Amino acid sequence: MRLCLALVAVVLVVACAFSSMAGAAEISAVPTMECAGVYVKHPKGPNDAKLKVQWREAGAETWRPAFRLTRYDANHLATSIFGLKSGAKYEVKVEGVGEPATTGFTTRPDFSLPKPRRVVTLEAGASIQAAVGSASAGTEIRIPPGTYSGGITITKSGTADAPIVLRGMVPEGEPAKKTWERTDLPVVDCRAGAATGIDIRGASHVVIDGICIKDAKDFGIRLSGAKACVIQKCQIYDTRGRWTANLHVAGRDSGHHLIQDNHIADMDHPDPKTYIGADSGTSMPFNYKDPGSRRFTEFGYRADTPGPRTILRRNKVESFMNGVDPAFRGEPGKFTPAHEDVLAKWQGHDIDIYDNTIYHCADGMELDGVGVNIRIFSNRFEKCNQCVTFAPVAPGPYFCVRNLMLDIRWGVLKLNTGMRAGRLNRNVYFFHNTCNAPEHKRAGIVLVYGGAPSRNIVFRNNIFSSGGKVIDFSRRTTHKVDMDYNIWHSSLKTSRRPVFCGFGGGGFDRFRQVLTQVTGHPGEPHGMEADPRLNDDSALGEGSPAVDKAVIIPGINEAGFKGNAPDIGAVETR
Repeated sequence: MRLCLALVAVVLVVACAFSSMAGAAEISAVPTMECAGVYVKHPKGPNDAKLKVQWREAGAETWRPAFRLTRYDANHLATSIFGLKSGAKYEVKVEGVGEPATTGFTTRPDFSLPKPRRVVTLEAGASIQAAVGSASAGTEIRIPPGTYSGGITITKSGTADAPIVLRGMVPEGEPAKKTWERTDLPVVDCRAGAATGIDIRGASHVVIDGICIKDAKDFGIRLSGAKACVIQKCQIYDTRGRWTANLHVAGRDSGHHLIQDNHIADMDHPDPKTYIGADSGTSMPFNYKDPGSRRFTEFGYRADTPGPRTILRRNKVESFMNGVDPAFRGEPGKFTPAHEDVLAKWQGHDIDIYDNTIYHCADGMELDGVGVNIRIFSNRFEKCNQCVTFAPVAPGPYFCVRNLMLDIRWGVLKLNTGMRAGRLNRNVYFFHNTCNAPEHKRAGIVLVYGGAPSRNIVFRNNIFSSGGKVIDFSRRTTHKVDMDYNIWHSSLKTSRRPVFCGFGGGGFDRFRQVLTQVTGHPGEPHGMEADPRLNDDSALGEGSPAVDKAVIIPGINEAGFKGNAPDIGAVETR
């Protein structure tokens, strides 16, 4: 499943084109590999709705619309462009106030290992740290299968054309396998007590390729103040301790990392059924009251004070309390709509998380924190308690688009925030996701609880299909969710358990009525309660009411569909 999207995100970082006319907007672009953030500088006022962003590939005649701009502080707006080609040139413009402002950008090229300047081939079991100590830009350290001591620290930097590379040696003639299928990678073993398997401290342009790191005390791989590193085709297993992570990123002025094709997993923990108990009422594989939980790793991937432009793609993440925690640590409530310049104080922006499989986690993706232009798309969540949490997030925008969320144990999305009074949870776009949980019997698969108020939380063109309740909604909620063009379905046959909870019974019509009263937005005027008729791949089956029924959202789905309109859900029928 690939994404047919167009989004734009505006952040003041890259090449900028400024209009000299008074009152005109200023524009800049922050490209990643397949997306770009677009940032517009313009004071808040009545002209916000007039500002429009368009983009095109360099040399093309036709401009394409971008998704609408979102104001994230008093002086800036942002949006995102998806579906770009890597290593390609584009133009983007903003118009509507004063003269149009235009800038260009080039997306990041796809990664391939450059030819090394120097090759060091280790003997099996030799010291990796010693080889790292003598490395310089362009050195490739080749590591044969075997077991090696953990606690490796890298402080030297390579360059973009000549990185420092630690690379596992694949046996000659070995056919290509997915990372999680391999049994022949060199192993960095930390059971002797190493806190971190491989620690990249303040270095840039370091590549870790095809190595198994396991049993670290705190972190499997840590990127601390590091920049523009690549972690690929690695197995990162079984970090110990409650607040630890298999892969950890931290440090201001960092980011620009590429994390791809890895298996990040807690491989060594007890079967939840053996110690939680049949009467616990949950399939959640974590219970802090039980000593067995101490064997679990808290985080698969975790970022604290991250830099911009990090990409996580094509990884398999499984069996954690929090599978992917981009975190964007910091108090979201501090960045109120009146803040003058969020990105002057915070660097968590333009993060792309796509084409990953996130399996059997409590929270598949915990987005709680501070971020701008955070893009979550084309991922597969399976057997998670909750797929995505926004509890809380600010200032946004956050895009959650065309993800598959399957066999959910609790809810596909959670809105329940703990920010202090006067703070605002805001700017989330939940578009074209397919949420299918036929065995689900607990809380609604959409959870909208209390907490700090929310604004601009938008749901469009999603499928919510459950074996039980489809939504739990507190009538005392302060979340002003905007829901329309979604399909809601429950296979629950008894009338004694309402599938739309928090609405006083009455089914879908009552749901729409109360949703309108509580949120101030029209409640699902074009939505429907219907069986989406999903097939075994969670695509639309024969006769699905979702075909050609999605609303067109410029910059998201206006191109790439067949039929009279796009389909509702993550997968477009062909």
